[in-house]
Amino acid sequence: MDGHTQSDGPDDGGERHDHGEGATEAARLRRLHRATREMVSRERVDAIADIATNAAADVLGFELNSVREYDEETERLVPLAAADRTVAVAGERRAYDRGETVQWEAFDAREARVYQDAGAIDDDVDRPGGGSVLIVPLGDDGVLTLGTFEQEGIDEADVELARVLAANVQTAFERARRIRLLKRREDSLAAVEERLDRFASLVAHEFRNPLAIAAGHLELTVPRDPDDEHSLEAARDAVDRMDRLTESILDLTSQRGLTDGTEKVTVGYVARSVWDDYAPGPATLECDSELTVTADRKRLTTLFENLFDNAVGVGGPSVTVTVRAREGGPGFVVADDGPGFDADDPTELFQYGATVEAAGTGLGLALVRDIAEAHGWTVDVASSDDGATFVFCTDGDEDHAAGTTR
Repeated sequence: MDGHTQSDGPDDGGERHDHGEGATEAARLRRLHRATREMVSRERVDAIADIATNAAADVLGFELNSVREYDEETERLVPLAAADRTVAVAGERRAYDRGETVQWEAFDAREARVYQDAGAIDDDVDRPGGGSVLIVPLGDDGVLTLGTFEQEGIDEADVELARVLAANVQTAFERARRIRLLKRREDSLAAVEERLDRFASLVAHEFRNPLAIAAGHLELTVPRDPDDEHSLEAARDAVDRMDRLTESILDLTSQRGLTDGTEKVTVGYVARSVWDDYAPGPATLECDSELTVTADRKRLTTLFENLFDNAVGVGGPSVTVTVRAREGGPGFVVADDGPGFDADDPTELFQYGATVEAAGTGLGLALVRDIAEAHGWTVDVASSDDGATFVFCTDGDEDHAAGTTR
């Protein structure tokens, strides 16, 4: 027992309102449809439950009704809303523990339950006055309970309309949960972006200045013997690596969008320009692609910088890098003749921190992936004894003849 002299109106039963003079099942369905439109416009489950209780009273004719939500953590059926008549007759509703009431039978079976004699129900709720009770599960969400003081007062049409209402409540609940989840994700992403902005500012101000000072002192240091020269060279390499790492971190924190919009650019032209600036010693670039893509020129430049840095870092100073159009569809390929890499799943190389070279930062290929995705492209990677191959699929772009924007 819950200590009440009456239970939920729907559990007790109550005086049944007439469905309305001349009301047809089609008219009731139309009214249910209007109530459904109102429910799916709400973003809170308690607001949806309030509309459902009103519809149960006004459309189905059950002035005594309630909506309960299943709380997975507490294993209880918790009241979300109850019709005004229910509260007037039985007071504020309480939560039902598992197995305490017949609501649990309907919920666990996921089937509607009709009790034409409420006084004969054997559970822990008092139902003086008898009547009839209809309980309809809301899928995994809870139960809808309807009642009348009249015994044998529930017919098949009531059951069918109650099922329609319950299904519509489920749909509205699911939509509200999706909206709530999306908002939480948006809030979480906004918080992450704020932290990234702060981190980028920290890197820009706190990393670059000491690195510049260290590099300046190294340039001014005069070696006294060959051992000193070796140590200075190691220090310069370390500073250079820290500088590359700093640039990669700043690039990563700015990859939430494209920088200056997009334009038609020639892939081969950008690749050759990056290679000329990169000047990686005896390494060779073979590039015959006049393919054009819609891209952010600055981001595409960063993409090639990281791919070339990866190729030389893994393949050595004499590596040959090839840039060509993708066969079988729009896109381009960047391949090298280095030793490739040993990985069960090559796509893991695109994860932050993954690196195939001892001096790698673990950020370059992650940045390549982020730039590709920012453009709506996909990137795949394969490795063999002949080297590594990165394939960029740029569906939606069209090949254009040379002479377009470079």
